[in-house]
Amino acid sequence: ALEDWGEFEVPHLVTLLHETTGDRQTFVLKTLRQAAYRYRTAYAAGHVPTAVTIQHALASGMESIEHYTGYDRAVSRSGSSGTFGWADADTSRLAALADATVRSGTWNCPTMAINTMLAAQQDPEAQRRVVQNRQLSTRLLHERGAPLVAGTDAGIGRTAPGTSLLDELREFVASGFTNWEALRLATVEPGRLLHVPQLGTVTVGAPAELLLLDGNPADDLAALKTPAGILLHGEWLDGATLAASARPPAPRPP
Repeated sequence: ALEDWGEFEVPHLVTLLHETTGDRQTFVLKTLRQAAYRYRTAYAAGHVPTAVTIQHALASGMESIEHYTGYDRAVSRSGSSGTFGWADADTSRLAALADATVRSGTWNCPTMAINTMLAAQQDPEAQRRVVQNRQLSTRLLHERGAPLVAGTDAGIGRTAPGTSLLDELREFVASGFTNWEALRLATVEPGRLLHVPQLGTVTVGAPAELLLLDGNPADDLAALKTPAGILLHGEWLDGATLAASARPPAPRPP
């Protein structure tokens, strides 16, 4: 029971989830979910632990799953994870997983661009299968109405903060999204996931964060590459300032 944890706080539960294995991971995930419901101070989001199946994570009410963790092991013929799981995926399993995701209401942040980079460590045919199978999964989730957001996993030395988001949006378009649908995944949809009213919208009372472009990204996503400026937390940063602060992406693995 949740009461058995006494003075444990949610960060402690998250640490326990990463440091335990087997059935204990399942128990801690359940307890974390109970804490999220009771105290409304956090929600269960992140990686699906290795000892927890994606079916259990969805049924337990995880709000958001990163990188499709859990899906990889579920579709892999060998039970592998990461890009290796997607390289030998049985795609006939994807439709049932997509339907289960819709029923649970769980969000996914696929981080496709970085997985395309990581797949480069495998042979060319395996790389092709990784990209193709992840795009198929993304398309099925989208077609069935499962909620998705765009993210890049920036901060681990692989993808550059900010600029790599364009690569991510292009991956969604390659998966069957229109430009407009892809743009929503980096604007309105994160606001819905984070329960921040009006985040990602241009409306009265919305957070003072506005990107000004010279072109229309709904016509061509490349318009995002050279913004005229950005209003961030009420402070204006012009295009020259943004260009000077941009960091190049990390070198791709050999």
